[in-house]
Amino acid sequence: MTLQQRIALLIRQQQLIPPGSRLLLAVSGGTDSLVLLHLFSRLSPEFDLSPHVASLDHGLRGTDGAADAAFVREQADQLGLQVTLGTAERLRGEADARRARYDFLAATARACGAQYVAVAHHADDQAETVLLNVLRGSGLRGLAAMRLSAPLPGHPQLTLLRPLLHIRRSELQDWCHAQGLAPRQDASNRDLRLRRNRLRHETLPALRKMNPRVDQALLRLAGTAAQDIDFIQQQLAAATENSLRCSPQRIRLARSTFDGLHPVLQRHFVLDALRRLGGQEISSGHVKSLVALAKTGVTGQRLSLPGALQLRLEYEDLILEHSDAAPDWPGPLLCSDNPLAVCNPGVTILPGGVWRLYISTTRIAGKCPQARLALPPGATLTLGTRLAGERFDPPGLGGHTQSLKDWMINRHLPRDIRQQIPLLRVNGAIATIFTDTQAVPATRFMARAGVANARYCAIYRNR
Repeated sequence: MTLQQRIALLIRQQQLIPPGSRLLLAVSGGTDSLVLLHLFSRLSPEFDLSPHVASLDHGLRGTDGAADAAFVREQADQLGLQVTLGTAERLRGEADARRARYDFLAATARACGAQYVAVAHHADDQAETVLLNVLRGSGLRGLAAMRLSAPLPGHPQLTLLRPLLHIRRSELQDWCHAQGLAPRQDASNRDLRLRRNRLRHETLPALRKMNPRVDQALLRLAGTAAQDIDFIQQQLAAATENSLRCSPQRIRLARSTFDGLHPVLQRHFVLDALRRLGGQEISSGHVKSLVALAKTGVTGQRLSLPGALQLRLEYEDLILEHSDAAPDWPGPLLCSDNPLAVCNPGVTILPGGVWRLYISTTRIAGKCPQARLALPPGATLTLGTRLAGERFDPPGLGGHTQSLKDWMINRHLPRDIRQQIPLLRVNGAIATIFTDTQAVPATRFMARAGVANARYCAIYRNR
């Protein structure tokens, strides 16, 4: 089969990209990406694809980088494809360049409406990546190296495709020559100060003298590790499906479930959660610290992670989240320390417009938690948050008071939201605490049967 036929067969067998998709092609102008560009220009009618070309000048090669970008634009124009060019600034090392490249591709994909981003990684890249990961002491995920299809690093809502991953570099070079294409040459690819270049030009040639088929061996290792990872992921999904809650900003798992996982699954849960949140690659030391804290830490502890992520422990859950994520508390919260004047009776809209406080002389319709209070004539009602050292008299203590802090701890209210729990005060004294499922009255304000001036109080979401 020709190279074009092999890639077409791969797309069909692996169902790599749905027909009718908008596809972003990452093109630098070198041999590999030039093949990617011309192949998908020819394959697009067959698979009803709409390609868009993206090329980033990393700003590290001066006029050569600008010339590469101009070359990519010329190639895209000749093929009748739209192109977006970008320039990165102030990059420091390979990690910065990689992050800038994926951020640029993600921004371009969103701008042109593409859900799929194709890059030109090939089989030689895969062998080099496996060996690099071995040298740095990577685990099983490192041995699996790159996948045909995976979430775009840092942007998991987009899909990264590597359709040339099983094709050798020499085959791509031969195809380019046969098609009369003249790719750009990047002199930095021979800079032996870069680890991958040293491995490509020195280490792998030496290994090939020991084993001429070392590249195939590394590719087999990657394939086997990828199968093992898939099996582990299946086991992890089955073990956590009933106690896992995910959102773009936060992943929450019951601590009891985590404690019951095999150590292998505990590590993979951490790595998978960080990947879903778009986190950076982290060291084995970070993973070890995360697992140790998740197993033995106490409520309220947290661990900061690269990429503005954190692990946080609650009473029953462990949470991996973006450090600036809004609380996922299902009940009402107040984000201001300034007391809010309350209509009595009437409706008071809480800041943000999501929640309303209702005070009525009759029972409030609906299933919202509500309390019935006896209010002194002419009482002043405010809604606010807790004060330092504040106490109140909850039901069940025979009229004795308890510190609000201890009450919230005993109710297992998460530390991060305790300062935002709404408190209804009557003449400055706590009358009701509104949690996620209850309106808890202070004993001194609870209305008895037949009490005049009683009020029903409830907070619930706008419908």
